[in-house]
Amino acid sequence: MTAQADVLWHYTTGVNVLKILGSEEIVPSRGWLPPGVRPAVWFTRSPEWDATADKTRKRGLCEILFTTRGTEAVGRGLFRIGARPETAPATWTDYRRDSHAPAALLRGLADTARKQGVSPSDWRISWDPVPRHAWLGVEVWREDAWIPAPESASALVLPPEVRVPSTDEMRSLGWVKDVRDRVG
Repeated sequence: MTAQADVLWHYTTGVNVLKILGSEEIVPSRGWLPPGVRPAVWFTRSPEWDATADKTRKRGLCEILFTTRGTEAVGRGLFRIGARPETAPATWTDYRRDSHAPAALLRGLADTARKQGVSPSDWRISWDPVPRHAWLGVEVWREDAWIPAPESASALVLPPEVRVPSTDEMRSLGWVKDVRDRVG
């Protein structure tokens, strides 16, 4: 791959990288967005895992926010896809102006990022799908380092857990950042 400064990173999990590799493109995510908000493909200039990519799960009346280790476990691995800067030229400022996202959502996203040590000024956005030919490569997190994933990256996706641990078990494993009440 090229020098780190010349690479934007799209961070994802093993579950999602299988979908990305299958479709051969990273598509703009609707995910948690309310209706009317413009979907985007998110990248960052940071070579470190972006904690805003950590996953959440709904369990009963609660929402569990996972740590990076928990995201790795429930997401079946951590992956990143590199791309050139021109692939995602829009900045956080552009996103705030052009996404049609409510001000409260934008504030919440930026506040959450900063609390997790993430700088929104590092984010880059593509409004369009990013096809495989625009990627510089795919890497997988193994033994505390990013390594190039082989063409058959799907072989590196961790096997699914046979049993999903309870919330208390996930806490004891250090997988949980926060548990939020979804009621009222």
